Amino acid sequence: MLLKTVLVLAAGCAALASGSPKPLQQGLSSRIVGGTPAVKGEFPWHVSIQLSLDAQNWVHVCDGAIVSNEFILTDISCRVRPDQFGRVVAGTLNWTDPGSIHTVAENIIGEPFFALLRMDPPFEFNSDIGPIQLPTLNEETVPGTAMTVSGMGEIAPLEPSQELVKLDVTVVPKTNCESVYLWQNMTNVICVEDGDNEAGMCTDRAYACPLVFDGELRGLFSYELGEDNQCVPTWFQRSNELRKSKIIGGTPAAEGEFPWHVSLQFFDSNETWIHVCDGSIISTEFIITDQICIFKPEKDGRVVAGTVNWTNPGSIHSINETINNEIGFVSLMRVNPSFEFNSNIESVRLPDLNEESLPGINSTVSGWDESAPFVPSDVLVKLDMPVVDKIKCYSSYPGVNLSNLMCAGDSDNGTGMCSYNAVGAPLVYDGELRGLYYTQYPTCGNPGLFIEVSLFRDWIFLNTGV
Repeated sequence: MLLKTVLVLAAGCAALASGSPKPLQQGLSSRIVGGTPAVKGEFPWHVSIQLSLDAQNWVHVCDGAIVSNEFILTDISCRVRPDQFGRVVAGTLNWTDPGSIHTVAENIIGEPFFALLRMDPPFEFNSDIGPIQLPTLNEETVPGTAMTVSGMGEIAPLEPSQELVKLDVTVVPKTNCESVYLWQNMTNVICVEDGDNEAGMCTDRAYACPLVFDGELRGLFSYELGEDNQCVPTWFQRSNELRKSKIIGGTPAAEGEFPWHVSLQFFDSNETWIHVCDGSIISTEFIITDQICIFKPEKDGRVVAGTVNWTNPGSIHSINETINNEIGFVSLMRVNPSFEFNSNIESVRLPDLNEESLPGINSTVSGWDESAPFVPSDVLVKLDMPVVDKIKCYSSYPGVNLSNLMCAGDSDNGTGMCSYNAVGAPLVYDGELRGLYYTQYPTCGNPGLFIEVSLFRDWIFLNTGV
């Protein structure tokens, strides 16, 4: 019996980020061994992520799964920058014959495993194109469960097959994978094998291919060689931490309660404005937000202020200038026209340089929640969150550099930040802006991560006079 086990996405997806696939060991077959052709419409969520050097000759580099009409989910290394020659192909069994073609308008990174890619134009669902369900938060995938994986595979080393294939696999204990992938952290992994028919995953062309149980996305394939160049077992990165994207325990904000809170919005291909990030007014001219939220002035972005419903603007402002901090984390945006302060539009106070947010102080975060996965709610919500001491913060995010970050939230009582639509949401204590919600690492079930604003105080003053 040849054991073939599958893990879920945590390791080796460097192919797309570097623009070239990871080479295989000489003589090692790179295939979805034992896979059979998929039937038209059988996997309507499956997409092909493709790159080109000239925008004419395209090559399949990664797989992904449709999770809404705007987003696909894939491995973090399979993200495509909007300025690259990249595209996503859906609605087909043959990646050279697209059913529909989409560019990547935005990447939302969920370190260290996943990326959400926003599509332009959005998907139009039909019998060949549709979203996959996501599991509930922390839903366990039990050993013995039968699942199906779909992917493009390879017909020869480094040559992707044109046809989508499928393979039935069974979940096995993680110890089956730990004995082969000795260096790999298996915390967020699902391990699978095929049984005894010598089938399995041994390909770096099916990166991020979906592992599905009963119509639910349970994992994304991650390719690694084990000891002695084994492609067994196979492993997938668990996707259940992405299902619940909420400000858990939040309640609606009152009109004028957070007059500094703004919505950063993008004009999509359907000619509608969508909320993509949160920000805070710090003067009549400037807002501050997470650097991942930057817009180029020439692009279709705007700032909406003076409302608790981002679809009903109090005032609308274009972005004249963006100033990015040299080490990352925060950006300042100059708006036009300037804000006119009133009961619903006002600046937030800034802390002193290096002012520490002491553990236990009760701060409040405000942000736009979600009405459905990856769909922002219209209503601004708030949540009281105690600041967490550094020791607990470090223990919640082992190996993460937290030198410019702070933690807040009481994950023990079931409330907290678990949202991808509240990027840059302000954390305020006694009218002072202490943090900006940081989504580069998954925070579901842990204290929320926030950029510590006081550490950037001199830089803010230098660029704004505030």
